[in-house]
Amino acid sequence: MKHTHLILLILALASGCSSGPGVRLGSTYFPLYEGASWIYSVSSGGTAEILMEGQGDSTYHTAINGVPYLFQRLPDGIYNIKDEYQTINGEKIEFGTFYEFYLPDPPVDGMVVEDSILSTKFYYGDTLSFLFKYRICVHYTGNMKAGDNLFHEVYRVTRMEIRNSDTLTTTEWYAPEIGLIKREEGEDIWEIREWLLP
Repeated sequence: MKHTHLILLILALASGCSSGPGVRLGSTYFPLYEGASWIYSVSSGGTAEILMEGQGDSTYHTAINGVPYLFQRLPDGIYNIKDEYQTINGEKIEFGTFYEFYLPDPPVDGMVVEDSILSTKFYYGDTLSFLFKYRICVHYTGNMKAGDNLFHEVYRVTRMEIRNSDTLTTTEWYAPEIGLIKREEGEDIWEIREWLLP
C-alpha cells in the first residue's frame, strides 16, 4: 500500500512538472547528436551550416560555418567552452578556458543568467587583463514561423557578451527537439531551411 502511494505521488509530481507551457519533461532545445546538422538561409545571401562532428567525454565538437566550437551538457544546461586569448605583437597570450553558460535546457521563461570572469597574465613586466562578461535573457515565444516552417513551444534567447571593450548581442530562437531555428546578430539574420537529426 505504501509503495502504491509513493508511485502515485511521483506520478502526480511528474505530471505537474513542466519546463514551459506544454513542453514535455525531457525535451531538449539543443540536440547534441553526432552527425546532426542544420542549414540556414542567411539574409545577406548564401547559407550557414551547423554540424555536430563528434563527441568526447560529455563534450560535443561542433562546426559553425567551419569554425570549431566545443559544447558541454551539464545538469543545468548547455555550456560553450572557450579558450580565450589575445594576440600582442604576433604572440598569442592565453587567458585560460572559460565556461560560458549558453542555454538552459529546457529553457525557463523569464530566466536571466549573468556572470563575469576576469583573468590576468604577466607579459614582459606588464599585467594584461581579459574581462569576459555575459548576460542571457530567456522568454517564451510560443508559435513562430521560421523559413517555411511553423514551430511550437519556441523560446527566445537574447545573449550579450562583452570581451574587454567589445560587445556582441545576438537573439536566437529555439524549438524543442530541433534546436536553433532563427538567429539575429545586427543586420545578419539566419532562418532554418533544413535539419537532420540522426
